[in-house]
Amino acid sequence: MSIQSVFPNPPQSPTMDDTYNPWVDLISTKVLEHDPERYHQLLQHCIDNQIDVTDIINDRTEYHTWYSNHIMCLSYIVGDLENTPDDDSRFYGKNTVVNDELGINILNCLLELGVESDGKNYYGEDVFQSLASDHTLTKRIHNDTFKKMINNIRRSASP
Repeated sequence: MSIQSVFPNPPQSPTMDDTYNPWVDLISTKVLEHDPERYHQLLQHCIDNQIDVTDIINDRTEYHTWYSNHIMCLSYIVGDLENTPDDDSRFYGKNTVVNDELGINILNCLLELGVESDGKNYYGEDVFQSLASDHTLTKRIHNDTFKKMINNIRRSASP
C-alpha cells in the first residue's frame, strides 16, 4: 500500500528536499482535530507498513495544543465538552467530539506506534493528570471507557 492509496494528494516538499517526511503533515494534531477518522486510518497505515512516526506523535512543539503530544491531544477531544465554551473562545478541540470507540481505537494505534503516555503539556501535566482534573477548559464527559483505558495504561506501566 502506498501513501497515495491512503492520502490521494500527499503533501510535497516545498523545496523538493529528499529528507522531507510527508507523514509530518499527515499524522498531525490538526488532522486529529479536524478529521479523526482519517487520522485513525493514517495511523493504521503506519502500523501495517511499519512506518516509524514516533518522533511525530511525541512532538510537543505546537503552541495551539499547549505543547502536548498526540495522546494528550486525543484526551482533549474524546467525549463531549462538559461546559459550553464562549462563541469567541478558541482552543484545541473546541469543535471536535470523538466518541469512546474511535478514541480507544486511535489510542491503541498511538500506543502501538510508541506514544509516550508520560509526556507533559505546557502546564506540566501528563494525560493521567489532565483527565483527572476537574477545572480545565477541555474537560470532557461521555468518555468513561476511554478514561478507564488511560488509567489501565498507568497501572500497567507501574512497577
